[in-house]
Amino acid sequence: MPTWLKVTIGVVGGGIALLLLLVCGGYLYYRAHKDEDFAAVKRSMEEGQAFGQNQTSEGCIEEGLRRIHGLSGMLDEVANNLWTSGCLETATVSPGFCDGVPDETEMIKTVSWRLGRCNEHAGVDPQRCQRFMQAWQKACHPSAEGPGSPLKR
Repeated sequence: MPTWLKVTIGVVGGGIALLLLLVCGGYLYYRAHKDEDFAAVKRSMEEGQAFGQNQTSEGCIEEGLRRIHGLSGMLDEVANNLWTSGCLETATVSPGFCDGVPDETEMIKTVSWRLGRCNEHAGVDPQRCQRFMQAWQKACHPSAEGPGSPLKR
């Protein structure tokens, strides 16, 4: 067997072993920490609901956008979006809050609206901002199928 083939088999075998090790490690980490992660996410929604009791819906959006700056990962982003949804559930609706907010099923309008809103907030990560805007859309257009964040009218 040529040397180059032995080296190739060794590198591929090592890569597969490393990949298996990472998958197993990730699974074990998930099993060990899933309860505290889910509790933190649930706590975020409850904190948002408490904050929203003394806020307008516009105040919830502004605070949620402000909080984006301190996020460190996807779980933090999910928690912030749920915080905002909780806030919007209990907040007083600002006049015109849902004016011009498209339903998520209107893809082209959604993309255009999210880009426009996120461009108004310089310094906020554009991708996170666009995913964040989903909470606003769900509040204005709650789905009959899943949990939305119906605004207090």
